[in-house]
Amino acid sequence: MLILAALAALYVLLRILFVAVTFKYSETGRTGVLVASSVLIVMAIIVGQLMVDFRTIYQDEILNKLEMSAQIVSNTTDIEALKAIKTPRDYMNDDYKKLLPALLTRITPTAMICTAIFSSVKAMRPMQLPI
Repeated sequence: MLILAALAALYVLLRILFVAVTFKYSETGRTGVLVASSVLIVMAIIVGQLMVDFRTIYQDEILNKLEMSAQIVSNTTDIEALKAIKTPRDYMNDDYKKLLPALLTRITPTAMICTAIFSSVKAMRPMQLPI
């Protein structure tokens, strides 16, 4: 899909340049169109690169915040109660009720990213991200 978009953009660019060169403009008008087209192309390349860079920075920042939150919660959570929760049938058993107040004080349950935490608690090895 991205290749198709790039080919379409290249075709439009070549078409604009072809029309700009062959159309009966004055020399000044033709130069102006070529300069404007060049400026637009350079701006598109710069904006595209900036968007990729900002997206990467934003994703890294979110991942760091989630890792810090997970570390804080894991350091203050009763490990034995967490290990005892193994199936969906363990919902609202004694261990779950023991963990629930601690989670509610550390995680805002209305936050969109945190809604899945209460429905699926997964045991993970250290330094392993869920897929």
